[in-house]
Amino acid sequence: MIDRIKIQWISVISLILIGIFFLLRFLNLTADPPVLLQTYGQDLMTDPYYYTWFARNAVLFDNWHLLNYDRYFIFSYTIVSGLSYLIFSLFGVSRLTAHLTSLILHFGGIFFFV
Repeated sequence: MIDRIKIQWISVISLILIGIFFLLRFLNLTADPPVLLQTYGQDLMTDPYYYTWFARNAVLFDNWHLLNYDRYFIFSYTIVSGLSYLIFSLFGVSRLTAHLTSLILHFGGIFFFV
């Protein structure tokens, strides 16, 4: 009986903490990663936008492969591009909506595996 109550309280506290983290991140979607977390490259600043680039082109210019640059064409067939296209279509193309795509996918993965 006591173990069951402990498990319930741990579950409730965990869900509250995840909700708080989700809310804090959602309220500050345009935040950049801290400088100390960045490596010598720009991967943390540029990679999310490369993943949503094809969806951006599809919404703005009605063409997924705008420049016929086929080096990264595989990214146009991912869940990220599909969700980005949906979010960009509903809320417009911006840095905030690009971050919203990753936020939804990350927290969806957390809830899926928890």
